[in-house]
Amino acid sequence: MNSDRFRFGIAASAAGWLAILPARSQDAPKQTAPDKTPAPTAPEPKKAPELPKQGESQNKPPVSPPPPATKPEPGPYAIDAIGLPGNLSGRVAAIDFAPDGAWMLLDAEGQIQIRRSDSQWGVVSETHFEGASGLDASYWPHSLFVTHSTGVSRLFDTDNDARVDFVKAVAPVWRFGTIGVLFSGSVGLSPSGELLAAPRVLEGPWAGTILRIPESGLPSAWVAGHRRITTPVPGPSETWIVAGIRAAQKPPQKKDAPTPSPAVDFCAISVVVAPAPVAPEAQPDLPAKDEAASAEEPRKKKDTPKKDEPAPSLPADPISPPVAIRVPGALMDGVPIAPAYPSEATDEPFGPFSGQGFLAGETSSRLLRFWLEEVEGTWQGGVTDFASINSPTPGLSFLRYTPASDELLGGQSGQLFGIRPAGGKLFAVQRVSLASDGFEIAFTEPVNREKAADLASWKLGEIPVDGEESAETAVTLPAEQVKVIISADGDVVTLQSRIFQPGRLYRFDLSSLPAASGAKISHGPVWYTVNRMPTPPPMPQPSTTETEPPKEKTGATQPNPQEGAKSAEPSDPGPSPEAPKAE
Repeated sequence: MNSDRFRFGIAASAAGWLAILPARSQDAPKQTAPDKTPAPTAPEPKKAPELPKQGESQNKPPVSPPPPATKPEPGPYAIDAIGLPGNLSGRVAAIDFAPDGAWMLLDAEGQIQIRRSDSQWGVVSETHFEGASGLDASYWPHSLFVTHSTGVSRLFDTDNDARVDFVKAVAPVWRFGTIGVLFSGSVGLSPSGELLAAPRVLEGPWAGTILRIPESGLPSAWVAGHRRITTPVPGPSETWIVAGIRAAQKPPQKKDAPTPSPAVDFCAISVVVAPAPVAPEAQPDLPAKDEAASAEEPRKKKDTPKKDEPAPSLPADPISPPVAIRVPGALMDGVPIAPAYPSEATDEPFGPFSGQGFLAGETSSRLLRFWLEEVEGTWQGGVTDFASINSPTPGLSFLRYTPASDELLGGQSGQLFGIRPAGGKLFAVQRVSLASDGFEIAFTEPVNREKAADLASWKLGEIPVDGEESAETAVTLPAEQVKVIISADGDVVTLQSRIFQPGRLYRFDLSSLPAASGAKISHGPVWYTVNRMPTPPPMPQPSTTETEPPKEKTGATQPNPQEGAKSAEPSDPGPSPEAPKAE
C-alpha cells in the first residue's frame, strides 16, 4: 500500500493513513515431488586472489559496523489510521461525538457503534438504513439523528441502556414531494431543536438552500443564494459556517464580442447568525373554567395523549449571507463538503494552526485550511492549502474535529484517518489579518529581515470578490506608499499602506520570501477576502490653548473680520492694535 497518497503540502509526508489494509501475500507454489535429477549449474567465475598492498599486513583489522541511522525529525503533523472493529473497517459513513465525549460511528448500512473512554466498542443500533451518510449525536443518550437515502430518521433510547428502542421518520423525502435522494451527510440542529439540512438537488425550490425542518409543521428555506451548499456547522461567537457554490458576476461585454462570456461559479465560505426560534402562535383568551366542573372531569383524560398539532409555518424569506471567504478555483475544483471548525479553546491543541477551520471537496485533491475574523460586524478571512490528496479516488466524505479540537478526523472511501500535531517545525503563513493601515502577516518562524524589507519579495494580485479569476491584476507596491514593519521576534510582518480596498480578493505569493533559517515557504499562495476595512483610529486633536488670542479682562467685544484676518498672520502673533477697547 502506498503511504504517500496523502501528502502534506506544508511538509514531508508522515506515515500514511492509507496503509490500512494488510498487504496481499503472494500465492504459495504448489508442492510437487522432488526431482532427483540435479539441475545443471553454471560454474562460478574464479576470483583472483586479493594481494595485500605494499606495507600492508595480511591480517586486516576487523571492520567496525556503520553507525546507527539517526532517527528522522518528526514532521509538523502526523496522519494515522484510526483503529476500528473489524466490521467497521472500510465501511465508515460518518462520525460524531456524544455530549460526554464518546465516539459514535455510522457505517454505510446504518449500524451505529459507540466507543467509551476505555476504548471498548459496543453496538448501539442495528437498524438498517439504505445509503446511510450522516449522524448527529447531540441529544445522546436520549436520541440520535441518521441521514439516509430516504430522509432523516430519529432513533430513541427510552430505557437508557445504550440501545436504540424505536425509530421515527422526522424528514422523509416524500414530505418534500420527491422520491429521490434528497439529503446526504450529517444534519445540523438549531438551538430550538429544528433540523438544518441542505438538499442535494440542482433544480426546484429547494436547490441551493438550507432548510429549517421542525418536527411537525412545514419546512422553510433558511439560507439561499447558492447553487449548491453544505450543511451548516457551528462557528465562532454562536454563528454557523457554510460552504457553497456561487455564480461569479459576469464581466462587462464589449459591443463587438461575438458571444457573451458565461459567469464562472466559485466556492465561498459564509458565516450566518443562528436562526431565531419561531415564536408560538398567540392563543385566544378563553374563559376561566369552573373549578367544580373541572373537578368532576374524569381523571383518565389526564392520561390521554394529546394529538400532535401541526406547528405554524416558518417564515418563507430566506437570507443570502455575504461571502466571508472566497475560495479560488486553484484550491477548490469541486463541490465542497461541510467544513470542520474547532471549538473555541483557550490553548493551542492543534499546533500552529489552532483555532482554524478545514475544508475539502467531494472530488478535490486538496485539503484546505481557513481562518475567520470579524471586522466591525463583518466576517472575512483567508484560505490556503494544507495537504494534497494523492489518491486514485480524490476527495473526502467528511471532516470533523474531536471535542478537544486536538485532532482532525476525516473519511475517504470508508476509511477513517486522524491528523494531529507531531511537534516538528515548518515555515508557513500562520494567518493573514487586516489592520486599519494594511495587512498583518504572521509566520510560524522568523523571516529573513533583509528579504522581508524588500518589496520585491511581496507579490500580490487582486480581483473583485465576485469577479472572475481570469481578471486578476497585479498589485503594485510603491515604495513611497508602502512601509514594511517587522516585529522584534521577526515572525510578524505588517504591510502598512492605504492602497488596499474593500470588496477585493487579494492573493499573496510569498515563494520569494525565505525564513531566517533559509527554509522556503511550505505551501502555495494565500488568498484573503477584504469585505470591510477597519476604521482608522481618530487623529489626535491639536491643542488650541496657544493659538487663542488673549481674552479681555472686562466686558465683551464684537468680532471684527479684519482683526481676525490680521491675527491669523504668523508675523503678528499679538492682538491687533486697531482692536476696539472694551467699554
